[in-house]
Formats: sequence, C-alpha cells, structure tokens
Amino acid sequence: RETRFARLPAPDLARVIEALQPAKVGAGEVVIRQGEPGEHYFVVGRGQCRVEQARSGAAVTPVAELGPGDTFGEEALIVSGTRNASVRMLTDGVLMRLPRQVFVESIRRPLLRAIDYPPAVKAVQSGRAVWLDVRNPRDATSGGQPGALSVPLRLLRQVAGRLRRDRRYIAYCENGGRSAVAAFLLAERGFDVMFLAGGLRRHGLLNPPDLELLSASFRPLGQAIDGGLLPASQQTAREQ
Repeated sequence: RETRFARLPAPDLARVIEALQPAKVGAGEVVIRQGEPGEHYFVVGRGQCRVEQARSGAAVTPVAELGPGDTFGEEALIVSGTRNASVRMLTDGVLMRLPRQVFVESIRRPLLRAIDYPPAVKAVQSGRAVWLDVRNPRDATSGGQPGALSVPLRLLRQVAGRLRRDRRYIAYCENGGRSAVAAFLLAERGFDVMFLAGGLRRHGLLNPPDLELLSASFRPLGQAIDGGLLPASQQTAREQ
C-alpha cells in the first residue's frame, strides 16, 4: 500500500515483486551512465544517490538526490532510448533492480494511458481535464494549448506533490516521448493522468502560434498556483 506499485493490478504486482533483484552498492559507485542503453528500472531500498547530467560544453550538473522509496531509470525504458543522466551512489545502500521486460509488461503497460487529440480537447473544454505542457520553456512557444499548466519534465519530480489530486491531467510534448514519461511519473504517484498520443507533431499542432494570445492563456507553474490550480502556499513551487 505504501509503494509506487500500489495501483498495479494484482497479477502485475505479484510479478514485479517476484522479479525485483536486490543489489548492494557502495558509496561513489555509478549505477547507470548517461548515454548507455537502459536495461533495468530501479527502486532505492536503502541509501542515498544523486542524479547527474552532463551537457555539451558544460560541467556535470547535479539534477536531484534520491532516497529510500524513490525510483529511477524509467525514461529510457518508456521511450526505448538511452540514459539521459547518470546516477551515482552518495552512500552505501541497496537497490532493487527490475529487468526491462518485466517493467514494460507489468508496470508501463498498466499505468500508461494515451488519448487522441479530439477527445482530449473535449475533456478539457468540459472541465474534466487540464492540459499539462511538459516541454522545456524554449520549446513551449510553438503549439501550446490554451490554458495549459507548464511544468517542464525536469521539474516534475520536485513539484508533483503540489499538483491537485482532484484533477485529471493530459500531458503533452512535441512527439509524445516526454509526455509519456511525465504521465508515468504522475501515475506512479497516484494521479489521474493521460498523455497525448503522438504529441503535438502528430496532430499538426506545432505551427507557430499567436504569441500574444498564447502568453495570455498559457499558465506557468507560479501563475497556476496564484490562480488556484495549486495550493497558494507553495512558495517553493512558485520559485521553481
């Protein structure tokens, strides 16, 4: 009841528990490396680790610190790509590893739900859902949906706890990859969430918008808090 797997159907949960492999790790050990293919999904059982990202022409940047109960490694398994960051242990610890195939069949498949554009628009217009733009700010000037809440994927872990749980979210990005990861992260945490199948590109929504109209209708995270979409007391979220 207290794990990220609480929403899985019983047969999938049983398979996940059976397939989890405990591994002892030491302080300083690099668990996954940026650029390598993803073969496992990880649950931190004991200890602390740090997510680090290397960018072209820049030093390695710490992205987040994770502790017991946190998970990592899902993005490369959801989009069938390579690791976009490295994870290094800060202390000795124990990680639970789940093989790719079990993750795909027993976690990704039951948790991820896609939706096409017409029913998504209908749900938003009827007030039954809220658009969630998970693109980087520099990309969010093309094809943004009116009234969307802007939470870049890289910040989603930090601010997920400040999102309202009585709303359904429909995440979108350019091609559906990042929004699928965002939907998974929120579904793990018990949110009612879907992602736009194929992203904005599939539906021809990446033409440059009317920037004046978009700026008036697009709600960054801080404005969403002020507007009542999120609790008004979350100063940290506003600053992020």
